[in-house]
Amino acid sequence: MKSLCEKALEIYRDTLYCGETDLSKTINYYFDHQANVVGNLGSSFGQDDCFLHARIFLHAFPSLIIQEAEAFRTKNQGIVIPWKVGATHYGDFLGIAPTQKKIQYHGYTSLFLTADNKVQKWDYRIDVSEITQQLGQTAEYSFNRKKSLVEHLQKMGTDKTILTLKQTECLAYLCQGLSSKYIASYLKISYKTVECHTQAIKEKLGCIHKEQLIDVIRAKGMYYSFRELFDWLFSGAS
Repeated sequence: MKSLCEKALEIYRDTLYCGETDLSKTINYYFDHQANVVGNLGSSFGQDDCFLHARIFLHAFPSLIIQEAEAFRTKNQGIVIPWKVGATHYGDFLGIAPTQKKIQYHGYTSLFLTADNKVQKWDYRIDVSEITQQLGQTAEYSFNRKKSLVEHLQKMGTDKTILTLKQTECLAYLCQGLSSKYIASYLKISYKTVECHTQAIKEKLGCIHKEQLIDVIRAKGMYYSFRELFDWLFSGAS
């Protein structure tokens, strides 16, 4: 009988090699395969996170090849999968146009389990600077690109609508349709703080409902800039 580590690793490998080029089909494969193969890992495997991760990385590097991967149980009820992949840069990645360069990068995926071995959360970590440097950018590229992007988005047109740093980051997540609970988890602030930031953003941009924010962002021509900022934040770039 396969261990939990072996089953988790099997899903991770098979999803990347399923042969689908459409992101939504890849994710559907991932969850269908999980249900069929793993079973006791539970029905929820961080689906929102998986979609976002796929959009950022699989778009830029559509033909990932796993070169190394192992799975280990941890003392605090979880599984860690350190990995190394090879890829070719065919799509925009955090503001870097396709270079068709072949790169390698490292990271790890963590699964947090309940006492009965159900996955309650998953997370991953990647050294983004390792990627940007291989794509021909300096070590300071990540910091400078994100800094200039934030400064641009904070202004939002007039002095009266200048956003704080946290409001700008919250708005980047809100533009992706994510909930306050989700945003609080990723920005490591409380749910109440996110709600306060959201209210302040609505007042500064003249919106009554949260759903109107994206219309204002699009009208100002800033939607794709906010999406890039979100990609920086979600990818863990400093």
